[in-house]
Formats: sequence, structure tokens, C-alpha cells
Amino acid sequence: MSSLPRGCETRYRGLIVSPGVAIGRIFVLKEKDVLESISESKSSDVDKETKLLNEASLIVKKRLEDLKRILPKAEREIIDAQLLMLDSLVSEAEELIRDMSFSAPFAVKKVYEKYSEMLKSGSELFALRSQDLHDISARLASSIIGAAKTDVDWRDRILVAEEIDPIRFLEAVEDGLAGLVTRRGGLTAHVSILARLKGVPYLISQEVDLNSLRNDVTAVLDCVNGYLAVDISPTLIDNY
Repeated sequence: MSSLPRGCETRYRGLIVSPGVAIGRIFVLKEKDVLESISESKSSDVDKETKLLNEASLIVKKRLEDLKRILPKAEREIIDAQLLMLDSLVSEAEELIRDMSFSAPFAVKKVYEKYSEMLKSGSELFALRSQDLHDISARLASSIIGAAKTDVDWRDRILVAEEIDPIRFLEAVEDGLAGLVTRRGGLTAHVSILARLKGVPYLISQEVDLNSLRNDVTAVLDCVNGYLAVDISPTLIDNY
């Protein structure tokens, strides 16, 4: 396959995480960090904020348990750790709501910031836990404020993003996602494990420029030779 003709296409090389080849239309996922958008706020209705927090917690917990059911047995302890993290996050956020009258989203952000600082200076394992903490906190906050996720028809799409959380990835896979490219990640990250489990070609490439890629452009994600090719010729597609 390495001898395939190369036209005027652009190739972004990277680390193969999950092998395979996908041909599909690019979708660049550029979403703002919901935690960064939350500003300090208080509420006089503590019971209402507590209810919002706990209802959102149930939604996130269900998605984590759904994720746990499809993972190999050896990987399920990862989700158990995330569920414990969620419980602690909700418990401490509820305390802040009752003691400081914080709104539910801001209470979640404050707890996230507290533990995020503690995890930043740790080992690679702590770095993974930090990502877990961010993913869970962001999803919890989004559920509280009703932040709408990007509504995309994922069939035959190649998703390109800075990074993606495991639950969002699984939702896209369930809707027919063809391939994944992220700028950040690791071979042992949860999304990487899921991509291999689901047989979705996945490439990590710091060469990818999210601002230069255009949605709906047909591309080849070659996770045999290790690149994403855009602006490809019909000949290249035929050869694949």
C-alpha cells in the first residue's frame, strides 16, 4: 500500500493507535471547554441546585455503566474508578452548594479545579486520571446546564478533534463513525482501547491543523501506513 500514487493531496502523519483504513467525509469537532465557560454564580435556591446536580449525576452514571458493559473485563476497573470519581465529585459539589450557595455548575467547576491542580504534577498515571476528571466534570456540568452536543450524522465520517472523551466517541461509533484522528492522546487512553475494541481506525497526529481542515471533504485515513490524506485524487480512492 505504501506504493500507492500520490497526487496533490496533503498527508498528516501520526501514531497508529488502532489499525485499519477508512474513507469518509471529514468532520472537525471544535467545541469550547464547557468548564472554562462557567463563571462564578450563586443561587438562593439550594434545593433546586442540589436536585440539578443529582439528576445530572444519574445521567452521567448511566452512560458510564453502559460503557462498562461493553468493555473487556480487564478494562472495567477503569470505569469503576471513574464512577468513584463521579461520586466524590458530586458529594463535594453538593457540600459547596449547601455551604457556599454556589450554583450547581460552578460547584462542579470548583471541585474540578481543586483536584486538577493536585493531579497535574503527578506521573503519567495521574495525567490519565486528570483527563478522566476533566471528562467527567465537563459531562456533568453540560448535563446540568443543558449544553447541547454537536448534532452530527456520523455515518461514514472521519472525526478530527483535539481530543475526545470516551462516551462521546462511543456515541459517534454507535451512529456509524468511520475513523478518528486526534491531536492529543495516548496508546493506553480509554478512547484508544475502545477504538481497538470497536475496530475503528484511529490516528494521533500533532501535524493536523484543525483550522485548515474543511468539513465534508473526502479523506482517506490510512492506519496501516500512518497518515490522514485530504484533497485526494479519485485514483487514490479507487486504489484503496
